[in-house]
Amino acid sequence: LLAPNPAQPPSPLFETNVAPDLVVTGLALNPTSGLQSGQSTTVQWATRNNGTAATPASFTERVTVRNTATSQIVVDRTLFYDEALSGAINPGQTRTRQLVVALPDGPAGVGALEVTVATDAFNNVFEQNVGGTAEANNASSVNINTTLAP
Repeated sequence: LLAPNPAQPPSPLFETNVAPDLVVTGLALNPTSGLQSGQSTTVQWATRNNGTAATPASFTERVTVRNTATSQIVVDRTLFYDEALSGAINPGQTRTRQLVVALPDGPAGVGALEVTVATDAFNNVFEQNVGGTAEANNASSVNINTTLAP
């Protein structure tokens, strides 16, 4: 009498975990303090590929500044990453990025501000990781307090 073979888990037809996973690291502002409304700050960060494949295309990063007291977005800028000029970002590699942003004059640029950088803001690059969070882990934020310019 023959016994049936034990059930085997299905084998995937394609390797689905080979993809980039872009994240923002090292987010900082320069200057780090003493900012007043109407002044500019340099937002600096590194875009890191935590994935298992190189980035296949160009993408856009977004920098926003939100007044946390009013929830108003007071700065909304983008920075294009041109893969043709800067190359693919291989697994484990980073690219240093920065963008100068001007805070608005007056009360909108005063108080507790949250600066957020989101990489691949328009989802141009398909991303994947083991945890399933690759499309949700693309942003990082820092807070800064500003005062009203005289």
